Formats: sequence, structure tokens, C-alpha cells
Amino acid sequence: MRKRSKTNLRNLASAALTVPVIAAATLALGGPAASAAPRAGHAAAPAQAVPSPYKDGFYTQPSPMPKVPAGTVLSSRKVAVTAVGIPTTIKGWQILYASTGMTGQRVADVATVLLPAKAPATSPRPLLSYQVAEDATTMNCAPSYEMRLGTEVEEPLIAAALEQGWSVVVPDYEGLNSQFTGGPQEGHGVLDGIRAAENFSPLGLHGASTPVGLWGYSGGALASAWASELEPSYAPGLNVKGIAEGGVPADFASIVSNINGGPAAGLYFDAAFGLARSYPADIHLNTLLSPLGKAAEKVVTNECVEEIVAQYTFQNIQSYTAGNVNPLTVPGVRKAIAADDLGQRTPAGPIFIYQAANDEIIPLAGVQALNNGYCQAGVPVDFVKDELSEHVSLAVAGAGAALNYLIDRFAGKPAPDTCSTGGVTVATTLLQPVNNLVIELTALAGLTGFF
Repeated sequence: MRKRSKTNLRNLASAALTVPVIAAATLALGGPAASAAPRAGHAAAPAQAVPSPYKDGFYTQPSPMPKVPAGTVLSSRKVAVTAVGIPTTIKGWQILYASTGMTGQRVADVATVLLPAKAPATSPRPLLSYQVAEDATTMNCAPSYEMRLGTEVEEPLIAAALEQGWSVVVPDYEGLNSQFTGGPQEGHGVLDGIRAAENFSPLGLHGASTPVGLWGYSGGALASAWASELEPSYAPGLNVKGIAEGGVPADFASIVSNINGGPAAGLYFDAAFGLARSYPADIHLNTLLSPLGKAAEKVVTNECVEEIVAQYTFQNIQSYTAGNVNPLTVPGVRKAIAADDLGQRTPAGPIFIYQAANDEIIPLAGVQALNNGYCQAGVPVDFVKDELSEHVSLAVAGAGAALNYLIDRFAGKPAPDTCSTGGVTVATTLLQPVNNLVIELTALAGLTGFF
């Protein structure tokens, strides 16, 4: 019989004490509660100093693409990582590396790699691949760009990982064409970013023997989950010790049906246009969209998720299609969703899944089914369902446990496994974290070297 570790339950209950910087992650998801912090194209001084990826030659897709193994570093440069426009003490580089696109073509992707100042508790030094919830179809929202601007609101979680002495790779996993929801592109981008970081000499890692962890929430969990499912066949040589994914977008059709016409309806528009870009042979927007829908496409594909959600609150996507058709009834759309849904492969493990039982965006049933499928495939899964949190607040409430889960995996401790019970339901007291402003200032002080 599989048993749950009591230690991990305590980790979830004490998350705010374990990682005080995590409160800023509530702003990272781009939902209705997201911050009004400036994003790409809206920051004043930083935006003037850092060119947009569309005006930065480093982001140019090589042509022809070199015939080199996926994960090969093609070029690199030192970059200054900033927080709210203030330079930090973090040593960082951007790397352009070889990867594989949606249809198996050779492509280049970009990632930011970070070297901590302190030594890790375990040896050799672990590498964490942290997937930001970018959720956009423009490179102006890519984490590599926003980390230079100082507008990447998930930096406190990245800083918490660096505080462990881990090197961190933050991939622009959507690729140079910003293919949001394109599962194969995202998974390949993550896995090849890991391979590139392992062989990037300034990080001083141990190549394929480097202990690796993956972490992401919401859109970042989608990329992490795709990477976990592709790793056994695409990158089997990686030394993956553990994967933490929260608010996992499982069962795309149920998610978009749930949010259509509601406060988070803009996420449907965002994901739909990303899916169409990822599967152009199946989704034909010219015939699917009405003139109003085509105008919306031009807007959505040039904005970050906060702006999209704000503009399309309570909108019904059928109002933007030709003949008011429900996109989920279109054969090409159904085909793309079927190809892109999670749970069709046996992932690398072990895995920690944390999900709000009352998530207003992602229905619990789809995540439960994903967990059940992984368990049936023999993957050790620690599945926690939080009764008091919802989608945005769980980024805070579950982050401490996610970090602790990875700490334990790097330490070689046995992975908790709740497969025999279908998961564990907890009532966390972290729905209202301690004063967010104080926590964010604390995180900023740590990032900028004040302590």
C-alpha cells in the first residue's frame, strides 16, 4: 500500500514561513487578480534601455538552422537581471539553443540561466528549470525579456530557488514564435533548455549527471507537464529527480467551457489564438472568425495576459466566430485539442501536483483524471487538493510545499505517493498571506543584495 508522508502535509501548512518571498507569486498568473505592474511595452525607463525581442538580433531564428544536437548552445551573452528596474546581484546569461518545434523541425529557443552566489546543500549542484506562466503569443511577454526589464513577477520564486544554491534555467519555452499552448514546442523548449544549461560552462554543472527539478504553476505547469511527458522519449538521459506543477491545465475543452463568458474569459481568447498558431493545419482562423474575431486576434496576439483578461472579461467567444459557432464543435479545433491534451504519455517522475479544489478556472475533475492516469502508469504522484484556495491564491499557498518537495528530492528522500487514495485534501490557512507589500519588499531586498 502506498502511504503519504506526514512531513509533506506540514510543508503545505507552513509554506508562508518556509518561503516568505512567495506571496508575490499571486501576481504571476495573469488572472483577474493580477497586478497592474508594468509589462512589456508599458515600462518607462527599463523599456528604453532594453530593446524588444523584435528589435534584438539575439532573438533571431538562425537561417539555415545549424545541424547540431538539440540542446546545443548556439550563442550566449551576459545579462543583468533586474527587479522593478533595480539591478540584482544575480549572475545571469541568456542562451540561444537548438531545439525542436511543433512538427519536428529544427528551431532555436532562448533561455535565461542563473548562477547562485551560495553553495547548495547537496552535491553536485542541482539545476531547477523554472517555467514562468507567460501565457501570451508575443515575445514582448517572454520571461527572458521581462527579467531584464524588471517586470517578471515570478522572480521571487526564482530567487527562493537560488537561495537553495541551485542553478536555475528559465526557458522561453513558447519559442521564438510564441506558441502558447503548443504542447510539443513547450515541452521540447523546457527539456532542451535543461540540456543547454547543463553544458553551459559558466554554470559549472555536471552535464547529464546533474540532478534536475522542474517547477511551474498554471501556464508554467502546462509546460512542465508536457516536458515530463516527453522526457522519457525525447530526452531520456536527463537526471530528473522531481517535478512540481500546480494549477495544471488538464482537459483543455473543460477549461475553456468553464471560463467562457466569465471573469477570466480572456484566457479563452488567449489560449485559442495560441492553439491556432500551434496547429495551423487544423485550425483555420480565416474561416472560423467573424470580422470582430479577426480584430480581436490582432489585439490579443500583441498583448500580455493581464491586458487580455481585462479587455475580454465576461465575453463569449461565440460572439467572435462566423455564424456564432462554438469552436469546440469544429472538427479541426477538436483535433488540435485532442493532440494537445495532457495525459497521453507516461511522464518522468516523481511528481507533486497541487490543485485548488474550488479552482474557478481549471476544474478539479480534469486534474484528478490526470493524476489517476499517471498513477495507473506507475508514476509516484503526491496529489494535494487545497479546499480554501482558488487558482490565483494557490500560487502562494502551494509554493512553499512545491519548493520543499524539490528540496527533498534533491536530498534523496523517498518521494511521497498518494496514488492509493487518489490524493489528499487539505484546508490551508494561507488564503490570506501576510502583508504582501512587506513580503515583496523583502524579496526585492534579497534580489538586490541588501542582505
